[in-house]
Amino acid sequence: MTLRRVVHFAAIFLLLAVASVVSLQAQAPTRVASYPQVESTGVDNLDLLHHIQHRQVEQRAASRNQHRVALHKKQVARARAAREARAAQQNVQPSVSRETGGIPAIWAAMAQCEAGGNWASNTGNGYYGGLQFTMGSWTSYGGTGVPQSASASVQIMVARRILTTGYGKYPPQGVNAWPVCGPRVGLQPGD
Repeated sequence: MTLRRVVHFAAIFLLLAVASVVSLQAQAPTRVASYPQVESTGVDNLDLLHHIQHRQVEQRAASRNQHRVALHKKQVARARAAREARAAQQNVQPSVSRETGGIPAIWAAMAQCEAGGNWASNTGNGYYGGLQFTMGSWTSYGGTGVPQSASASVQIMVARRILTTGYGKYPPQGVNAWPVCGPRVGLQPGD
């Protein structure tokens, strides 16, 4: 609504109010009453209207800000709950199967998917070991030597850094580090 329209409506409202007062005075019994004289404050209707509009804008802004704060609090609470769930999941010991030689079942399934279960895999495709590390990932996340020569437990240690904890300046990559086999076998951060 434009300012011109608001002023127009305010003027109509004032005219109707004056007409109502005149009508009420005509119907009321005549009585002489003395009312104290009020001095003019110098504020005209336009200033009053401007003040009202300004307050409405401030109230809408405050309402939007309250909504943003509430939304932020919800997002923080969700993130905290997700972190707590991941922390609780990390404290659970992974299942270990006798068929996998004491290797956690999820990592045995990952090695089976990635390299046919061969922890010493080196097919010449630029990926090495049972979990198919690149040499860059292997060394960045604390692996020494070459992945295919490391034991399964050392490969799993480096893989957990890549998956969940990160290492030094390198953040965790999550399941994205194994885009095909990770989701296929149900790999989750904390495994």
